[in-house]
Amino acid sequence: MVIKTFYLKDLDQRFKDTDANFTFYQSNLNTDLPHPAKRPGLFICPGGGYQFVSNREAEPVALSFICEGFNCFVLTYSINKMYPTPHLEAAFAMNYIREHYQDFDLIDENLSIIGFSAGGHLATSFAYLYPCLADSLHVNTKNIRPFAVIAGYPVISTDLSFSHEGTIRTITGDDEELIKLLSVENNITKDYPPTFVYHSEDDGLVPVKNSYVFIEALKANNIPYQADIFSHAVHGGSIYLRGVYDDFQETHKKALDNFIWVRHASEFIFSFLKK
Repeated sequence: MVIKTFYLKDLDQRFKDTDANFTFYQSNLNTDLPHPAKRPGLFICPGGGYQFVSNREAEPVALSFICEGFNCFVLTYSINKMYPTPHLEAAFAMNYIREHYQDFDLIDENLSIIGFSAGGHLATSFAYLYPCLADSLHVNTKNIRPFAVIAGYPVISTDLSFSHEGTIRTITGDDEELIKLLSVENNITKDYPPTFVYHSEDDGLVPVKNSYVFIEALKANNIPYQADIFSHAVHGGSIYLRGVYDDFQETHKKALDNFIWVRHASEFIFSFLKK
């Protein structure tokens, strides 16, 4: 396994006051060959309410998608910061990866984004905010447009009647303009990337309605999408394997079967690579 961490402050002085970083994961099964296999990239945004970065939605996700044929990158973004801080960190990292895609053995500049819970909000909002983020960083807009989006039990809406209050208050600071800007379902356009979403109907922390309004917005704009809506799971279940949640209670054991979302999401992205 090839694992290497890049600190943004070592790459650009604009980030000198942050410890934000991204870690590259690559299988070394083919790296001893003269021409290692090129793979699509997956940029991973763990959740944590924008107040911490969840470990269970970081490396375990990277390892799972490596087995599905991706080279992976895990973002550790600044916490307890309002927009645009985490989004700009994601934008810089994605631009850096794409500018150096040959060093990361990626297929051309192919890089999709995946996020969980608050990281799902980061990923899904990033997918329409990238033009203004590119302008802020003075980078090519095309460099940071995600090839596809994967959202796991995502926080989507800023409507606190069914969203996650801590996530929304942290990223918006209750600023009215940011509340409008960061309500994902109200900002989807026909330019939005193909999207895979998964959630559970009994999610007690981030109601599944977030995914339902997201799906309706995707449908209204004719965005290719696929959804796995499970009847039962635990919020923060990540890949739903015991190595991530080894304290599963009896009532949660059947959620282990939800690991199928990883295969479904992978096939969804590969279906566009083949076109």
